[in-house]
Amino acid sequence: MNFIESKALNAALKSEKILLLDVRTDVEFKEASIENSVHIPLNNLKGTEEIINEAKQVVIICKGGARACKGFEKLTPENQAKATVLDGGIDEWIKNNLPTKSVRKVKFPIINQMQMVIGLMLVIFAMCAIFINQWFILGILFMGCMLFIAGITGFCLLINILAKMPWNK
Repeated sequence: MNFIESKALNAALKSEKILLLDVRTDVEFKEASIENSVHIPLNNLKGTEEIINEAKQVVIICKGGARACKGFEKLTPENQAKATVLDGGIDEWIKNNLPTKSVRKVKFPIINQMQMVIGLMLVIFAMCAIFINQWFILGILFMGCMLFIAGITGFCLLINILAKMPWNK
């Protein structure tokens, strides 16, 4: 698996035709994206090989790099040969003040919303386990399992629920 730095990609985009494949969620993509990038969420990547087949060079983008690596692994060997992962993802791109486009103004990033909801739920379950009934500890166990699954699969049910909330539209 090859990686490309954000500044090197920006320079290459000026002279080469590169397919930018963004595998982030819909909400993340709307917050900020690189101009002319193609958005295919990681969970939908299988079965979209025809888009990648036509490109000579592909750079896979996500928020920080981990999902892009998972996306790379989902590609066929032929497409892996022409694919590169953006090192540090869109976060590194933005950190280097490189040009992005935004579909909507972000009031409060969805990742922060998710962290607040999970943190609050853990506190509530812990307080209930202490003061009401010890079985509320199962809520903490459930939340921990869901975080673990989200980390392994790259799919977070809570983020998908939050994305449908009216303030995130």
